[in-house]
Amino acid sequence: MTLREEFVERVLAKSSPELSGQMRAVEKSYRIAKWVQQWIADNHLPVHTLSQAVQAVAKFKQAIGAEVHITPGDDQITLNIDACPIAALSRANPRLCLLTCHVLGSTAALTGQPIWVSMEQTWALDDQPCRLVVTTHPPTGPVTIPYVASTDYPPVSAAFWERTEELPTLPLSTELSSLLMDGPKSLPDLLAALESYLNAPIWLEEHNNGPIWGKAPHETHIALSHPVYWRNQLVGRLFIQPETAHSQDIVRWLPVLARLTAMSWAETQILPVSWDEGQQLLKILLSPACDKKDELLERWNQFCHLSSLCPAQVVVCYHPDVKARDRDMTMLRLQHHTRMHASHSLILVGWFQDVLVGLMPKALSESVLHPWTEIVRQSLPMPLGIGVSQNVSHLEDFPYAFHEALQSARFAFEHEIDKPLSISSMPGIRLLPYYQKIPEFKAYCVKLLQPLEQEDHLHHTDLLTTLKTYITSQMSIKKASARLYIHPGTLKYRLKQIEELTGWNIHDPLSLWEILTGLMVTGQISWETLPSLDLVPVEDDPRI
Repeated sequence: MTLREEFVERVLAKSSPELSGQMRAVEKSYRIAKWVQQWIADNHLPVHTLSQAVQAVAKFKQAIGAEVHITPGDDQITLNIDACPIAALSRANPRLCLLTCHVLGSTAALTGQPIWVSMEQTWALDDQPCRLVVTTHPPTGPVTIPYVASTDYPPVSAAFWERTEELPTLPLSTELSSLLMDGPKSLPDLLAALESYLNAPIWLEEHNNGPIWGKAPHETHIALSHPVYWRNQLVGRLFIQPETAHSQDIVRWLPVLARLTAMSWAETQILPVSWDEGQQLLKILLSPACDKKDELLERWNQFCHLSSLCPAQVVVCYHPDVKARDRDMTMLRLQHHTRMHASHSLILVGWFQDVLVGLMPKALSESVLHPWTEIVRQSLPMPLGIGVSQNVSHLEDFPYAFHEALQSARFAFEHEIDKPLSISSMPGIRLLPYYQKIPEFKAYCVKLLQPLEQEDHLHHTDLLTTLKTYITSQMSIKKASARLYIHPGTLKYRLKQIEELTGWNIHDPLSLWEILTGLMVTGQISWETLPSLDLVPVEDDPRI
């Protein structure tokens, strides 16, 4: 038997029947706390200080499959449980939330000093990762339990029992416990397992005509239903169609199954946040690094897995003059589209730095982007520039991806490019928006081309035109001379003149890089000619 299996067995063990429900919960948590402390002693983990005690409990939680991290403070330590091996069991019986609190408090009390544990939030009670604050001074939290000695039954505040009594519970039978512990986390698999266990069709219909999870029967028999909430927001309704009209067990279980369904639904979503919350998170992700950014992201990461956003692409829609009513109409239409097509929508979308921004948590595909851009085109003035970034692999790269997508969108707008543009995939061109933003750099590029412009002005030559034509003719003597209507020998003579006046070696990579940059930044090469550039001689070698 693994440590996790032994832990679950102790969780499901029956308590003394003569005790009240509250005392049974306290007794069970106390016995499990003593067992955990024995495991800590057997593994030679020190508990001489408060920090060591919390670390020891965290290692036990990790050993049974939990995901935890510790946040130290000046006079307190916070234990964060991001994934709990008995989260589903706790939602079926919220009093199990007392377990970790007693384990943590009684273990910390081994240090010989009074300890207080504040239950800030839990998966079962708050739809949030568990957060327990351990301190040596009485905190002000609503549910706080003192631990004067590790051998005492601590008094549990009435606020905790009141919260647990507000929520429906189920007797944890062996079959149901096995289903909640061993079954997969995904919503479709949970519904399929419950359907098999209850021998009755069960399905979830999301709010506002959203997708249906599970298999709704075609017959029109009467079905029981219950609303499904996640963080006080309506997700949809859970339906069960029992074989008999009066199935008391199913009626009693339905509220609990709705809570379990809500948790699995949230784990199925890429980012289960509300529309308004998404606007706030979008601004935090796209803003440059600041002192409080890491703290804000850490706070968000406690109740939604931000890493699930990556890989992603940033999409920017740009128009320099967008009125407030156009903004509002765009957001309303996108919000409606998100509700109607949850699986084909941008997870985060909003206005940032006066442009419409969307984060798409997967590689760009026409089937996803096209309907979204069509909605935007109907709401915003035309022409509209749409820019797309490269894939973002890390959260800290979102500000850079936004800047890249914004430059792409502006470039697309200025050149009236109708399709979404990603200049990041075009070497040389992707540098242009950055160079054009620096006035000093643009002035320097103008200065680089001045010798050719002065020569053309003084002697009526066409050296600048010759250079542009040669570059945009795949550096082919034959093609360029044909386009200029001159002899190939004349073209070679002009190229030699250009090199003498500028100091460039046209076929040296560094010189060629400078030539291209200067021509692009000063606008000598138009956008229409850039995609056709092929800098490898294809028909002749002009150096021969």
